[in-house]
Amino acid sequence: MALSDLLYPDIPKRKQELIHLHQELLDCMSTNFHATNELVGVLNEHLGCTISPIEMRESSTVRENCEIIIQVMSEIQHQVQKIGSDMKEKLEPVLYQKLYDIKEPELEKIAIAQRVFSIIFGEATSTA
Repeated sequence: MALSDLLYPDIPKRKQELIHLHQELLDCMSTNFHATNELVGVLNEHLGCTISPIEMRESSTVRENCEIIIQVMSEIQHQVQKIGSDMKEKLEPVLYQKLYDIKEPELEKIAIAQRVFSIIFGEATSTA
């Protein structure tokens, strides 16, 4: 029996709790990587973005993996802002405001989105 066990009897219990909490953190990070990749897939497929999927590195530190997520989230924000500014230029100001109004009913937003898609795809078809 080590002297540290006599002076600090809770150390094994605390070590186990630390290991458990660290594993929970890794599981949460893995979930975040998965969710981010799903978002990237949707943006790439439906909005024509070219964002690369990310992969959690088991050998990297938590901080390094966080930096990977932060970097791709910054790129996602940039792409969404670019799409938003493109829409603002192409849409009528009233239509654009209704699309972003939180208080607007969902059915109205769906109708607006359909008009937006017809405007965007109409321009894409005429350009092609």
